[in-house]
Amino acid sequence: MELLGQEVIHKKFGDGVITDIAEDKVKIRFGKDVKLFLFPDVFRKYVVVKNRSIQSRLEALNESLLKAERREEEKFYLQQEYKNRLYSMKIRQRSQAVFDLSREERANMEKVEALDTGCYLSGLRKGKPRIPSALQPNSGILLTECEGAERNRKIIGVAMADETFWGNECIDGLIRLHKKYILILPADSRLQFWDVCNQEAIPDTWGKVAFKYLSNDIMQRILQKIQKNTIGTEAEIKANEFYHYFCELNRLTQSV
Repeated sequence: MELLGQEVIHKKFGDGVITDIAEDKVKIRFGKDVKLFLFPDVFRKYVVVKNRSIQSRLEALNESLLKAERREEEKFYLQQEYKNRLYSMKIRQRSQAVFDLSREERANMEKVEALDTGCYLSGLRKGKPRIPSALQPNSGILLTECEGAERNRKIIGVAMADETFWGNECIDGLIRLHKKYILILPADSRLQFWDVCNQEAIPDTWGKVAFKYLSNDIMQRILQKIQKNTIGTEAEIKANEFYHYFCELNRLTQSV
């Protein structure tokens, strides 16, 4: 829009004419005086262009800018709220999980964004989505498969819960996974689950549930074994990054 030469009215200085505009500054002459203002901010409250068509376009521009500012403010507020909640969250001793993946889930692991917790098998909530109340951003999730006997269960990968996932607020039974911290292990680096998880930590009969809880220290030991098992493979760097992120969120001392 052409603003040079446009007549305006300022709430304090009265009638004026726009004499120059460059980037975020505008000059307006009031009689013999020339004053500098921020553009387009000054047109929000203090200056009105006499040309109604141009004034309407300026109002639309300012409204668009205000909406963008509100979006940025809301984004900043949400980020601060997230950081405060993350740093003050209570670390439960059994806030990790091990999942039994279906063949369909295993076939699409590279694209999976969430895991289904399954349904309650009995009680008042029978048939409704299982609420993963103990899982939150610090939760590591072992991804396992079991072909044949339970003793053959293997760890095929590991993922972190999304940084904004809070299990006690989950009502659809879907655990959102972190976009970065998910690791699918090479076939020759996969561990036998029961070789790294003793029966005292979890019963060796799986049952019909989709996942079981694990303690934080057991998950840490398993991740250390995954680190060692991936040395020299293409998964080594991701395994190390995953382990350090896990320890940071669980406030654990990291081993070298």
